[in-house]
Amino acid sequence: MSDDLRSGAIDLNLDDLRALARICVSRPARLARVLGLVLAVASVLTFIGSRLLRTPYAVSDFLWVLAPAAVLACLGSPEVRARLWRWQMRRNPLFVPQAYAIGQSELEVTSEKMRSAISWSMFPDVRRVDQWLFVFVTRDSAYIIPRRAFDRDDDFNAFADAAERCWRAHRQA
Repeated sequence: MSDDLRSGAIDLNLDDLRALARICVSRPARLARVLGLVLAVASVLTFIGSRLLRTPYAVSDFLWVLAPAAVLACLGSPEVRARLWRWQMRRNPLFVPQAYAIGQSELEVTSEKMRSAISWSMFPDVRRVDQWLFVFVTRDSAYIIPRRAFDRDDDFNAFADAAERCWRAHRQA
């Protein structure tokens, strides 16, 4: 492994988790968001219709439907999912800054508490989006390697290019 294909230690922040939440929307999150929005719209339309038609529809009934709708819509939002992930990570004793290194056959992940080398063939996807490189472990979870883990943009670009190249080479093998 070359030193220029190694990141600095990264302590993930909320922006990193938001970026992941925006690009990987799980089915339950998508369903919660859509169901929440549909309930909210239906509740508002029913309330407006009841006022126009002067039918008995109490404000409390409207709020009883609107509250769970808002909760469901929020649970599906990238911001709330990012905050939940951060809360879960901080509770984990292994949550410490991690550094990454590119090898021809593996991605090396190191921290003060662990070292792991994972074969490129084990990752379902590697994706660069804006200032982040995401190395997916599953469809909904990824190692997040932000641009700020490198001293220069060129170092980040070389690292991300090498990761994508190694991943593609092992996916085709």
